[in-house]
Amino acid sequence: MIDRLGFANKIFENMSRSLEVNSLRCTRVRHKSSDCTLCHMYCATDAIKMGERPGMTIKIDRDKCTDCGICVNVCPTDSYRFLVNTHKDMMTYLIKNIRKNGSLHIYCSDRVESDDNVFVNCIGILEMTDLLMLYLSGASKITIRYSDCEECVIKNGYKIFSESIKNLEMLTGVFSSLVGTEIIKTSSEIVIQFPKQFDIVEIKEEVKVEEVVDRRGMFSFYKNRGVDSAKSVATYLIPREEPDRVLVSFETYQPNSRARFLDTIMKLGDLLVDTVPTGRYFNMIEIDSDCVYCSMCAKFCPTGALTIDEDRTELRFNPSKCVSCYLCQPACYHNKLRYKAELNLELFFDNIILISKEECIDE
Repeated sequence: MIDRLGFANKIFENMSRSLEVNSLRCTRVRHKSSDCTLCHMYCATDAIKMGERPGMTIKIDRDKCTDCGICVNVCPTDSYRFLVNTHKDMMTYLIKNIRKNGSLHIYCSDRVESDDNVFVNCIGILEMTDLLMLYLSGASKITIRYSDCEECVIKNGYKIFSESIKNLEMLTGVFSSLVGTEIIKTSSEIVIQFPKQFDIVEIKEEVKVEEVVDRRGMFSFYKNRGVDSAKSVATYLIPREEPDRVLVSFETYQPNSRARFLDTIMKLGDLLVDTVPTGRYFNMIEIDSDCVYCSMCAKFCPTGALTIDEDRTELRFNPSKCVSCYLCQPACYHNKLRYKAELNLELFFDNIILISKEECIDE
């Protein structure tokens, strides 16, 4: 006999799970020598279990996972994504709460101080790009208030968010629209005062179009609706879990977080400097002249930032596609590749020739 209470609880339990993992995008799954452990390192509840060799997938302990979303923020290759309360939903919610004077007050979910609170699960899920998107959407003064992270189950929120602030501080000397930005830090809040206020973006509600079905198609319509409903319930009953092992793919893609960053910086006005320090958002690579031209770095690059041309004569690098996953370094078995300290911004969107096969042969 069906346990109706247990059946209902199972559905609600899986409906509440807002995170999904795609192990094929994880650098540790892609290559045995990748040392990236950012998601595991910042997961305070130890909910993320990582495979020890290529093809072994990431597992999430649903009983320990708080759905805070920190793994979504720190993963450079978009291995994690929100199923519900997506990034788009969060940004829509925040933009809708920008006041007419451009002020926006954001609180972490553990902090309750006023009637007009705007909440996020944890301040650690806010990227630098999110702050810039809010600025361009009309928020000229953003106040982020947070509770004591040490007393919170998530713990690492401020540590991660402080890195976003450091990156924002770096950009204030790079783009003209950010000149004059002030960042004030206290023990309980960070206030970001931007130099001007853009027009507040009006978020339009999505209009749902009613489906019209004639008498002849009515039976098929309800039949198909029944099948769709059954499939939906099945996804709630059976959590979306990764298999124990996967066949590693070398397809390339652009992470959503990178696409948002590129779209945002294109709206920030003129460049004030020629070079920027390398790091999470900007990078530049150099190759030793005695490279053996094995092309392993390009093969394992998940985003296509490193490529070999069709004639296999040139190894190229496009900085705009690099997400700083650093997988190309362990993929270079001969240790001929390294990251530079600075990037010339004039080359940011170029396919730069790092080395040619002819040069390797000549050496």
